[in-house]
Formats: sequence, C-alpha cells, structure tokens
Amino acid sequence: LRHPQRSSESRRCSFWLETMAETDAGEKDSRWKLALQIAGGAVALGTALYGLSALRRAFSQRSIRATAPGKVLLSGGYLVVFPPNEGMVLTTDARFTADICAHGSAGALKPRASDNSYHVPITVLSPQFDATFSFELIAPVNKDASHQLARLTESGEHDTTSFKPSYVDMSLLLALTLARSYLSTEEFIAKSHAGVRVKVLGDNSFYDQTLYLRENGQEPSLESMARLPPHLPVRDGAKNGLGSSACLVTSIVGAVLAHYGIVAKEHGGDENDDRRIVHHVAQLAHNVAQGKIGSGFDVSAAVYGPQSYRRSMPNHARSFLSKDFRDHKVVPGDLTMLIKEPDSWLVFAQKKSLPDCFILMLGCVGGGSETTGMVKRVNQWKDESGDRLWKLYERSNKAFMHSLEALAAEDEQELLVLAEKDHDEIAKMNTSAAKNWTKCRKFFKMLRENLKEVGKRSGTDIEPDVQTRRADRAMAIAGVIACGVPGAGGYDAIVALVVGESARQRVLECWTKSNDVLPLPVSLDQKGIQWTRM
Repeated sequence: LRHPQRSSESRRCSFWLETMAETDAGEKDSRWKLALQIAGGAVALGTALYGLSALRRAFSQRSIRATAPGKVLLSGGYLVVFPPNEGMVLTTDARFTADICAHGSAGALKPRASDNSYHVPITVLSPQFDATFSFELIAPVNKDASHQLARLTESGEHDTTSFKPSYVDMSLLLALTLARSYLSTEEFIAKSHAGVRVKVLGDNSFYDQTLYLRENGQEPSLESMARLPPHLPVRDGAKNGLGSSACLVTSIVGAVLAHYGIVAKEHGGDENDDRRIVHHVAQLAHNVAQGKIGSGFDVSAAVYGPQSYRRSMPNHARSFLSKDFRDHKVVPGDLTMLIKEPDSWLVFAQKKSLPDCFILMLGCVGGGSETTGMVKRVNQWKDESGDRLWKLYERSNKAFMHSLEALAAEDEQELLVLAEKDHDEIAKMNTSAAKNWTKCRKFFKMLRENLKEVGKRSGTDIEPDVQTRRADRAMAIAGVIACGVPGAGGYDAIVALVVGESARQRVLECWTKSNDVLPLPVSLDQKGIQWTRM
C-alpha cells in the first residue's frame, strides 16, 4: 500500500484504513469486521478465478486435435502397387479430425487382481454415424506382455473376438501399445488414470452430399456445398475417393500419440521424427484393418502432404502384418522394433509442393467404385498378358511426373500468362515454360489413353466413356494442365489441375453447364497431419 507507484485504488484503500484508526473503538470494530469480510470475499473470488484458470490450463494441456488431409492420386493409379513405379499424390484442405482428451473420474488407476493388468477406459464418438464405441485397453503390469483391446458390451463385459479388426480399434490398439512401450509405467498411468475420449469427424467433401441438398430444396452446386453445415451426418455412405479411411486412421493415431506425449510435444520435439512415428503406426493399423498390404500412398499423403510416392514395405513389417489380430492383441516389443528400426519406409516418399498459381479442382459425379475388386482384376490381367501395354503406361506416367515437376519450376507470372492462351498457340511457342506446358499436357493425355486401354483389356471400368467425355471437355479449356479420373478411376470423382483463378472459373462454368459434375469446395493443401492444442 505504501509503494510510491501504487495504484489509485490502493491509495484510496490506504486512506480508508488510516481514517479508520481515528474513529472510536465501537465504530472501528464494526469497520474492521466489514473490512475482513470484504477481504475474505476478495480472497475467495481470487482463489476461484485462479482455480478456473488452472483448470483451463490443465484442460488445454489434455485436449488435442489432430487433423489429416484427404488425398488425390493425380497419376500412377495401379502402378504404385508395383515399385519402383511412382505416383503423384496431391492433398486437399478436406480433413478428418480427431479430438482427444481425458474423461471420466480421476481416481487412481490400479491393476486388477483378476488379471494383474491396468484397464484403461476409452470412448470413441462418431457423431456423423450416430455411433459411440466403448473400449478398454488391457495393459499388463508387465509392460512387455501382450496388450489387448476389448470392446465393452452393454452389460459392461469384455468382447475381444466377435468383431473384426477395424480402422478405429486397430488405430487405438497400436497407438496405445506404442505409448505404453515408450513411457514408464508411472508416466503411462498419469496419462491414463481418467480414461481417454476421442471424437472423430470428417469434412463434408469426403461424402456425396447430393441427396442432402435435394431433400433440403437446394440444387447441388459449389455454392450450396460451401454453405452446408459442417460435418453432416453420413447417410448413404457414398464417398468421393479422398481416402477417408486413411485420414481416419492417421488422425486417431496422431491424436493418441500426442495425448501421451510421444509426438507433437508442447515444448520442443522433432517434427520429422513425429511424422515418421505416426506414419509407421498408421500404415500398420490401416493394413491390418484392410486385411491386406495396400499401396500405402493414402496414409503417406495424410501424414506428409503432397508427394511423389513409391511403395516400400520392409520385410519385418510384412512379418508383423502376417500375424492374426482377431483377438486384438499385440506385443509391445514387436511394435516398437518396427518404429525404432533404421528408416526404410520413407526413402521413396519425396515431398512435392506446387506453386500457388496451381489450383486443384475436384468434382463429384454421383457414383462410386469398388477399388479392391478393380485392383484385383487389373493385377490379374497384368500377370497374365499385360506386359507390353503396362510398360507403355509406366513410361507415360513417368514422363508426366517429370514434366509436371519441370513446369512447376517455371516462373509463376509466365505460367499465368500462358493460362490465358489457346493450347495450340502455346504449342507453337519456343519458351521453356511453353515447351514444358505442352509436354505436361501431352504426357497426361498419353497416360490417360494407356490407362483406359488397361481398363478395357482387364474388364475394368477405369475411365468410363462418360468420364472420358467430361475430362476431354475440360482439357480443351485454356489454363487446364490435366483432367481425368483420380486414383483407381471409375465413378468416384473427376479431378482437374489448372493454372490461375480464371482457368478455375472456366472449368466451373463447364461443369455447371454439363449438369453432371458437382464441384466440391476443396483446394490444394500443402501440409500433412497437423496438431492443435485446444
């Protein structure tokens, strides 16, 4: 109170105390009581506010969001299954989100006498599918023993065998088991004592929203899609081929590992190593849930962002995936070995970034394709009689990827000028940018033709005629570098890569007039998995 720089409030308080000393004893006593009451109230209020602040800080430390971007395989469909072939993978701003926090009572987590194991409760909420899943991780006191994930029935009993390994439960099992192996028992218990809650959501662009729009009296369009409430319920399940399962797995794995402080540490940490760990765990979980070893480009893109991808799966990972996971058990040492071994997974995943003037466009065509069956038919045809055509497809894909990389290195302003010219005019120009522009379009056209022929000979509708007409219309538009069916093809979607906003508007106008493509409100996103503390 007597500090020379005290506030006016403190000076008034000092004056009040000094004048109180000059009053008679009875009045002084009542004033002191009032002062003590005021002081006590102020202390209580301050304590409450401090407690709320501490609670908020504690919650912010526990609540973490991990998001993973959807992918578009622009080139290399079917080829990426067979190294050393590569695919050009772009990523979008459509993301899957996993929010994780502690929940439930904060009592001590003690091993149960029945099995000498810690039982960590886990709740997974999926509002879009109106679903809630309850699990328990059964973590033995001996951290080297098998860990098991049990689904809880309505009666609270454990169920470990009646459900097949799924994307959700394998992501939880592998991420939690890895966390247990990295942490001391005390650290693991401190993060687990209140249980874990995970909420997963996918952006609307992952799913076909045509039915919702029409039921609500809206014509499907880019504008009506952009106005939709976020994270609408998923009804008919039709998807747009953005890799929703890979994004789901990657976001859950990233969230769980961040919650336990294995990755995305609040202070410091190696971002490259964080992504490596998430990538390896997510690849394993995704493959186990699929029941096969897939190409892996969708998970890699969800973790790292746009890239030139070449499949690589180490032998010890194949050995791990050959195990039977129907009992939802995993030995921590088996998993840790795969994560801590010298890196052999990422040698061929090279991050690629495109200039800001490149714009990714994606359209929903109201269909859907069964990728697994398509890949099986193509692979069978390739093994039996497809060698010559396959090699033509390989060469055209490689040439396109090289020409796209060269085009992306050109001056952006020069590219924007070219985007306003007719393609035939550009073909007559002698500049480096014009030559790379023409080459890029030429090789993309060649790979499309080769892939369509692969589909015909294998009995697989990779680029259906209706999709060919859509792509050809867009390819004729000024500013369009590539337009075709992404990934395994079929009726999932149509993709276009254009230069400049004017070219984007021209393609939108084309799609709107044709009335058979619903443009999706997505764009290029150069980032992979991202973490946010909430």
